[in-house]
Amino acid sequence: MLSTSYCKDCKKQIAFVLTERGKYMPCDVNMVPYNSNPDGPSQVLTRGGKLIRCDLVGDAEPCEAFGYIPHFKTCRVKAGMARTNGGNSNGD
Repeated sequence: MLSTSYCKDCKKQIAFVLTERGKYMPCDVNMVPYNSNPDGPSQVLTRGGKLIRCDLVGDAEPCEAFGYIPHFKTCRVKAGMARTNGGNSNGD
């Protein structure tokens, strides 16, 4: 069972998923279908706790497995800060 909470920045529900290094990573709650691809544009945390590059696929397409998207990739607040000022919260 996953431990869930809410992102303090965007208020979206997140799950804390155990990585292979024994640390917990905040991820979006819903698992997504993917096909592993070392040159893929996306990253997922696998059920085994490994962060890998991949291609995300639609629900109707064949997929290799399901994984979690790290929340720092989808957080509206954090992603907006990174786009506007390089992730530096004081604007430098």
